[in-house]
Amino acid sequence: MLGQVDEINLHTQDLFNLLKFTDGERFNYVVLDNKVVLARVHANADCNEAHRKVADWALSKHALLAGRQGVYCSGELWYDKRISCFMLNNDSGTYEPSLKRVEVVVALANNIFDSQRFQVAE
Repeated sequence: MLGQVDEINLHTQDLFNLLKFTDGERFNYVVLDNKVVLARVHANADCNEAHRKVADWALSKHALLAGRQGVYCSGELWYDKRISCFMLNNDSGTYEPSLKRVEVVVALANNIFDSQRFQVAE
């Protein structure tokens, strides 16, 4: 299952815009030593083909996103239009990070992007 990946170069603002227009759809995230990986959860949820739904479920799993690397934090990320913030939680059954780790990631993201656009979802 760990095969080739197409590389797409997005600017940070492109990624923020994409997340804002997903209407609250959740993405799985993993924070590794050298990168952050995002995957849309159930991208084919509207599809009637069972094998596509299973593939989406499997390919969005935190362990697969981590690629056998050490994970600092993992969970779900989404944009909440109501409060204009990116929300992060620790909903990862694989790694079960503490809320403290999510708080550190949120503080780091707000510091890097010089904003208060990230919040912990409890």
